[in-house]
Order: sequence, then C-alpha cells, then structure tokens
Amino acid sequence: MKKWIISAAALAAAAAHADDSAHAAIAKAWQQYRSGVESEQELVEVQVIQAGQAQPNKMVWRRVRYGEQGQRLAIKFVQPAADLGLGLLVERNANGGDQVWLRQPSWTSARRIAGNRENKYFADTAFTFEDTKQLIAEPTSQFDYRYISQGAAGSMVAATPKPGTASGYARRDIALNAQGVPLRIDYFDAGGKLLKTLSFEELEFPAPGRWRANRIVMTLALDASRSTLIVHKRQFNIPLAEQMFSVQNLLETESANSK
Repeated sequence: MKKWIISAAALAAAAAHADDSAHAAIAKAWQQYRSGVESEQELVEVQVIQAGQAQPNKMVWRRVRYGEQGQRLAIKFVQPAADLGLGLLVERNANGGDQVWLRQPSWTSARRIAGNRENKYFADTAFTFEDTKQLIAEPTSQFDYRYISQGAAGSMVAATPKPGTASGYARRDIALNAQGVPLRIDYFDAGGKLLKTLSFEELEFPAPGRWRANRIVMTLALDASRSTLIVHKRQFNIPLAEQMFSVQNLLETESANSK
C-alpha cells in the first residue's frame, strides 16, 4: 500500500510538472512575440470567403501598444468604402477585465462589447472579438495548459479556460514547432466538436526570438468559410499618439496612406 501511495504521489507530481511546463511553453511563445516591442503598426489585407463565395477584400490598420499592465489594440477599416468608420478598440488588462468598444459605420458613437457578445463574429469575418484579442497576446493566467504530445518536431498543448474565465471555446489545441512558435490552433466546443482552425503562416523573425506571421488563416469547420489576414506593411516601435487608442478616435476615418 505504501508503494502505491508513493507511486500515486509521484505521478501527481509529474503531472503537475508537465502542466507547469506546458504553461511555460505558451508563456514563452508570447513573450518572444512581444520581445523588444513597445508599439506596432500593420497594414493588413483581409480576404473573406463565406460558404464558397469570395467577398470584397478589406484593408485595415492594426495598431498595438504593449505595457506592463496589458495591451491596447486599435483596428480601423480603410477599404472598401462601405467599411469606412468600422473600428475596434481593445484594452487588455493584466489585473482586470478587458474593455472592448466597437464602432459601426452607421453609428454616431462607439458601443461597449461585453460578456458573451465577445463570442460574436467581427466584421463579417471568421474571427470573433475574442479571437481578435488573442492575436496579440495569450492571457496565460486565465487558462490551464497540458501537453497532448511532445516530440523533436514540436508539441501540442491543450488550453482550457479556468473557472471564471469567459471564452467561447471549451478547449484550444495549440501546435508549437520545434522553436516553440505556434503554427496552428484548433478550437473545440464543450462536446469536443471542432469549431474552427487558425494557422500562422509565412513566419518571419524580425529580431532574435521574436516571431511574426505574415499570413494568418481562420477556417470554420462547418462550411469551410475562411478569413485570411495578409500583412502588407509592419513597423515596430514607432511613435503612436495616445489619441489612436481612444474611443473618440473610432469616430474618425482613415486611409491606407495614413502614417
């Protein structure tokens, strides 16, 4: 009996260590993502296919500011003309809830997005508001992680929301390559059904360890609807005015030629 107790304790300790290691692997991936970056600006083309039909391409400015207490994300649509005035502002807080504001072209003011509304799809794409936030950082304190597989070519880590964490997914399986960079994320509902898949493609390393994907693809499992983000221009650590990360700025339109 004593040997069984020791064995059970050893197994529990090994499982806890594996969970800590999986958590560390995801945390490291996103630490490298933002390594040496205080601000970032991208001009992104958005290609959307819904139920086999290509939709008009979109162009957006995506701006991010990183800080010790979280991140701020501002998205402004600049093409097509019908999307001028569409924008999103996100304040991610390390020690509190996120703040999300949406402005539609027909609205005279921005509106707060809260609760399960973050699970809604954004701008007729395959990305929800939650997905859009996850593209700039993984809030590792809000999820439990465990290895599904490990090998010389990479690993697979399952992420499940901790109690009290609002998420549209019961589980995400995150595939890391040998360098620990995420390549794919599979999203599942509470019944284990695959909902969609995200892939990070055309990886580059603009600084040692720091990774970026120049092409990001989200594909829905139900009907293969797909949204592809293609980065046309990226700038690191350029001055970004405080005004760019304000609700008021969502009311101002921009062009693809904005600096």
